[in-house]
Amino acid sequence: MRGLMIYQILEGQIAAVIGAGDVGGRRISQLKKAGAQVRVVDPNVDVLPEADELITQNYQIAHLEGVGIVFAATDNTVVNHQIATDARSLGLPVNVADDPDYCDFFMPAILKRGQLTLAISTGGSCPGFASLAKRHLDRQWGTEWELALEIVASARHWARERQLPWTKLLNDELLTACANNDKTAVESHLANVLGATASLEAIGIHWS
Repeated sequence: MRGLMIYQILEGQIAAVIGAGDVGGRRISQLKKAGAQVRVVDPNVDVLPEADELITQNYQIAHLEGVGIVFAATDNTVVNHQIATDARSLGLPVNVADDPDYCDFFMPAILKRGQLTLAISTGGSCPGFASLAKRHLDRQWGTEWELALEIVASARHWARERQLPWTKLLNDELLTACANNDKTAVESHLANVLGATASLEAIGIHWS
């Protein structure tokens, strides 16, 4: 199935999760981490601290009012399909748990290293395989990626203010230095690319 990977900003948006079981619970956690306001609809849940709004009723289309994205995660296929139909009638993107034919988008397996986010998807064909790939990448991608990104992002800002080229920072030399926790090598790399005035301190990085 063809698609386009995007990084959607959900900060401050209302996301509806219909069904608060295992899958719904994971979606709630993911949405909260993304900064969304989460509306949960589930008649079988009385208390759910993670939810910004909890509606303890059977699903109705009115529960989608004001939301920007919808997740159908009930244990009832008919209800999930109705949620998908209603969401699309309102122009809302919808994800239906374990039912790719009714999805407008899929939830990838996510691997984070600080501000670096890797999204792994099988296009809905086998989410478990994406999780397997994530576990393998998790062993291969160490914390040096987080540190290297922090350094490059700060150096990029510093260099642009001075109209200096900075893209040659992006190479294995920096990653190796970060992996080895070699501050001297990082400082040398910065100076070689950006000039003698460039240093970790100059670009605002406090090496611990």
